[in-house]
Amino acid sequence: MPGILQRQVEFLEANPSVVLSFASMKIIDERGRDVGRSIQGWTGELSFSELLTEDVIVTGAVVMRRELLDTVGLFDEDLQRGSDHDYWLRVALAYPTGLFGFPEVGLLYRQRAGQLSGDWRLKQQAWDQLLTKMLRLAPVESKRVAARASANLDRALAAIAYENGEPRSAHQLYRRALKHAPSFLLRDKRTWFTGAALLSACILPTRIHQRAEQWFRTARAYRT
Repeated sequence: MPGILQRQVEFLEANPSVVLSFASMKIIDERGRDVGRSIQGWTGELSFSELLTEDVIVTGAVVMRRELLDTVGLFDEDLQRGSDHDYWLRVALAYPTGLFGFPEVGLLYRQRAGQLSGDWRLKQQAWDQLLTKMLRLAPVESKRVAARASANLDRALAAIAYENGEPRSAHQLYRRALKHAPSFLLRDKRTWFTGAALLSACILPTRIHQRAEQWFRTARAYRT
């Protein structure tokens, strides 16, 4: 978005304790039209536990201090996917109060058929690899939120599988998410929106479900 990087740089200059800032993003379709869904929308300080529980940093809208390359290092090239999430987590470990969600939409994200970000299996593989690494680097902090983090991930994967037309996989992932951390998930309205979409696909006539589908897509968001 115009001017977003300049405003983030100015924010870092005015707040020396912040080492990394990130903005949120909105979803657009293949023609550039706003589909009514925002991703993340995190504002304020972000901890390691919160970031492991939910990946809220949009890589395309990040501004960080040059010193991080010296103190945290570079991206982990051994990770097939998720090297950005891994890097932000390592920053959070090194600077527990240094990550900040900038209160603006900084990026438009185009969704289209066949893109890699819509492959829930690849996301699952990346998460398994990432969690294994974090349990090694920060065992106490990671174990504390591992169940919630896995539950959040499986709920998101269920939504992706549903939108990809894989209802069986979507139901399996949704049930697995609830097994991880039921009380945590049931306090989040995204769980109810996803569950309603899955249920309606099973019990409603196709025509009625298709009419409700646009509402479900608008209501389901990665963060609220």
